[in-house]
Amino acid sequence: MKCFDLQVNGAFGTDFADPNITEDAFLRCVEKILAKGVTRFLPTFFF
Repeated sequence: MKCFDLQVNGAFGTDFADPNITEDAFLRCVEKILAKGVTRFLPTFFF
């Protein structure tokens, strides 16, 4: 089953709204999200 998450504010201790988030931290989080079975998602950033 494919899972599409319409809103992800962060996961696994990574907050996408953190002004200090790095590209590496974001990509590590994405890898973990995809490993859980999510095939697509819409990251939500609040800056």
